[in-house]
Amino acid sequence: MSIYTLGIDIGSTASKCVMLKDGKEIVAKSLIAVGAGTSGPQRAIAEVLEKAGKTEADMAYTLATGYGRNSLEDIADHQMSELSCHAKGATFLFPDVHTVIDIGGQDVKVLQIDNGVMTNFVMNDKCAAGTGRFLDVMARVLEVKVEDLGTLGSQSTKYVGISSTCTVFAESEVISQLSMDTIKRSSNNVIDFMESEGYFRFKADYSISSKEFYDIYKQWCEDNACHSVSAIRFSAELRQNDRRYNLEATNNIYLPGGRRVRGFVGIEPLVHPCP
Repeated sequence: MSIYTLGIDIGSTASKCVMLKDGKEIVAKSLIAVGAGTSGPQRAIAEVLEKAGKTEADMAYTLATGYGRNSLEDIADHQMSELSCHAKGATFLFPDVHTVIDIGGQDVKVLQIDNGVMTNFVMNDKCAAGTGRFLDVMARVLEVKVEDLGTLGSQSTKYVGISSTCTVFAESEVISQLSMDTIKRSSNNVIDFMESEGYFRFKADYSISSKEFYDIYKQWCEDNACHSVSAIRFSAELRQNDRRYNLEATNNIYLPGGRRVRGFVGIEPLVHPCP
């Protein structure tokens, strides 16, 4: 007869839950983007139980960890620090692991692990600098996904220093740099696309819809193995650089059938990506 156990991690900004079968097989898991003090923990548990077709009564043992672990005293059989859970979980997935870096919503922890046991750790819990909250703020300002920050950073062609490590002041600095166009090229690749060849050409008497031009841009990104910015960000970049490329943003692009859409005058498409 199989034994099912439940693990719940209640962080400051997210709630995670996982169900194991016989301590080895992951049966179901969930991630809810709200943490301690919210409905996140209960929603995370409910989602896992629904996916697995089980109930709380079917769980042989339930363990809670994370910032809000003590809030589940009525559900969990035991509470354990996230440090110990990191060591056990990382060893379960990667038996030879020696270092774990946890970028949490409110702090950052670095763990040293030997033979599956945490032997030392250091953490930053005095400031949001370098934490998940800092990354969330930077991603929001740059209008990209948090998970894409690393990839975009590796594509950067220009170093731009941020003098402050404080999240609030660093956010202001980034916004200021963006307004001065200092890091536009590094934070996205729209300018690189506009200076590419073979996908479109500048021609005064031609026009293109925003959607068609964005589809061509996405094709260029795919061909060059790089991340595409959002359609809103793409159009905003074009409008901000319209004089540079002699473009005219307009609401009077007409599609076959007479539908009027937004677009740009001054672009002739050379490729036509499949919709």
